[in-house]
Amino acid sequence: MKIYKRTKEPESIFGMANLNPKHTGLAVDIWADHNGISRPVSHRGTQRVKIGTRGSFEMSVTIEGVPRILEKSGTMKASDLKKCEEAIRYVGRNADLFLKHYMDASETFDDDDLINALRVRGDYMKKLVKTSEYISAMALINPRLCKSRTILVEVEQLDEGPIPHVHVYHDKTRDPKRCSYIRLDKAEYLTHHGGSKGIPLPPNLKKEFIEVMDSPWERHIIETTSGLRPATGYEAAVLIWEDTYEDGSFDKFEVDEEGKLIIPDYGRL
Repeated sequence: MKIYKRTKEPESIFGMANLNPKHTGLAVDIWADHNGISRPVSHRGTQRVKIGTRGSFEMSVTIEGVPRILEKSGTMKASDLKKCEEAIRYVGRNADLFLKHYMDASETFDDDDLINALRVRGDYMKKLVKTSEYISAMALINPRLCKSRTILVEVEQLDEGPIPHVHVYHDKTRDPKRCSYIRLDKAEYLTHHGGSKGIPLPPNLKKEFIEVMDSPWERHIIETTSGLRPATGYEAAVLIWEDTYEDGSFDKFEVDEEGKLIIPDYGRL
């Protein structure tokens, strides 16, 4: 099976991807101009991103291995420049991705694709408050559906093996004390590494979890022997896990005669 990202209609051709400190660990924001090459401005031929703090200061730097500062706020202090140094290095080591995003006139590498590519490299992660160490990189499952529900269903993409599972947060705070760890290979709760058992889902949230896992994720397409169709949240979660930890193997998951993934009976939780 293969999973594809469906390109979306260009509702806002000149959108900006905001990479904020919560996900990058940097001291400042980075604003990346999707399809900037098509923006009707005089500097469009100079590939660039903006770095700074909204409402305070900002600078524009070139998208290349060693970015150059093109312009900056006149009010920037030496301490502001210091904050931007790591962000400039961040742009430099990911210049190929930022350039692909900036030059994307064909709508094949949008904001979501940029963020996903940065996540694969370990440069777009969540950070635990009160520590400087990255602890997790999460892939949100069926995000549009999750946004309209109480729960969040996520696959951790750092050091989570060997048992396939998802993190189901009971609300949008992502509080680990209000999280259930549910296996992808069977309908069971999991004792998370470190000994945390999480907590069972109450009936109303279990219903939401089943809905998220069983419903189509319209932005992702799965290829089966019968053709192409939207992947379910469960299929997408398994494919993300497989791609991250299993080196292409589906041996841990139940499939039917056509090779289609069989979702566990999560009603039995």
